[in-house]
Amino acid sequence: MQTDEVARDGVRPRSMQFEQEMPATPEAAHSASAPLTLGAIAGLLDEKLAPVTSSVASLTLRLNKLQENFESQFADTRLEMETNIEILDSRVSSVESAISKVALLESTLEGLIKRSQDELLNFKGASQTTSAPDVVSTTVIGGLSSLGNSESGIQWVKDKLWWTNAPQPTDVFTKGSDYIGLVFAKFATASERDRAISTLNQAKEKMSDGKMVRASPDRPVEERAVRRILFGAKDMLYQKGLAWDSLWVEPESGVLQFDTDIVMTVSVLNSTISVNYGTDWETYLAGGTWTDLMSDATEKIKKSILSKGKGKGSKKGKGHSEGKGKGGGGKPHSG
Repeated sequence: MQTDEVARDGVRPRSMQFEQEMPATPEAAHSASAPLTLGAIAGLLDEKLAPVTSSVASLTLRLNKLQENFESQFADTRLEMETNIEILDSRVSSVESAISKVALLESTLEGLIKRSQDELLNFKGASQTTSAPDVVSTTVIGGLSSLGNSESGIQWVKDKLWWTNAPQPTDVFTKGSDYIGLVFAKFATASERDRAISTLNQAKEKMSDGKMVRASPDRPVEERAVRRILFGAKDMLYQKGLAWDSLWVEPESGVLQFDTDIVMTVSVLNSTISVNYGTDWETYLAGGTWTDLMSDATEKIKKSILSKGKGKGSKKGKGHSEGKGKGGGGKPHSG
C-alpha cells in the first residue's frame, strides 16, 4: 500500500507533495485577508501621507506670503512708474509746446529779417546824409556831467585819449544846447574808434561824482530809438514782476521776448516808429510810463530830423590834429 510505502521509506509520494504545494484558491486568499478593511487601508494611507500633506500646506502658506509681498512691492513700483510716466508726459508736452513756439519764432524772425532788410534798403536810399558816415566812426563818452560844461568835457576827452596813447580823434564835440555829460569823438575809421573805446573802458576812470566813464559806439537816432524802447519795455516788465533773466532783448532785430513769447518787435521806417505786439502784451504794457517812453523816442527822432544840415551841435571843438597822427596838435591841455 502507498501508506505503507511512505512509512517504510520516509519519502512522501509525489502526488501528495503536489497537493500540499499548490497555491490557495481566490476564495481562500480572500478569507485570509478579510480582517484588512477599506477603512483600515484609508487610515494607513492617511498615516503615510500625513508628512506630505503637512509639507504641501507649509509650501502653500509660504507661496501665499510670497505672492502677497510681490503684489505689495509691484503695486508700489507700478505707482512709481505711473507717476514717472505722468511726469514724462508733462515734460513731453512742454517740449512739444516749446518746439511749436520755436517754430513760430523762427517764422516770425524770418519775416522780421526780410522786413528789416527791405527797410534798411529803403532807409539807405532815403536817408543818405553827410552825417551817416560820421556815425560809423564816432563814439559817445558818458559819465562826464561833473565837468560842468561842454568845453571841459571836450578837453577831458582829448587829454585822456592823448595820455592813454589811444587813436586820436578828427573831431570832438557835444550835441544840443544843454550839456548832459555826453561827449562825442569822431575817428578816421571804425577800427580806430573801436580801439579808442576799448582804451577808455579799460581805464575804468571814475569821476568826482562817482560816475564811471563809459564809451560806446554812436548809433543813428533811429537805432537809438529802437534800443530805448526795447530796454525801456524790459525795465517796465521787470518792475511789473517778471523775471529779469527771462526777458531777452535783440536790438539788431528789434525783438523783445519773455522766455519764448515775443513781447514786441520795434522798427523805424521813414522816421516813424512801428511796434508790433505779441498776444495780450499791448494791454499788459498800457499805461502812462509806456506812453511817455514812446513819446520820448518819437520826439528824439523829430529833433534829429530838424537838426540835420545844421551841424553836429551848438558846442564843438577840434581834436589835436586834423590828420590821423598825434603830433600835429601840440601838447594837450594841462588844466
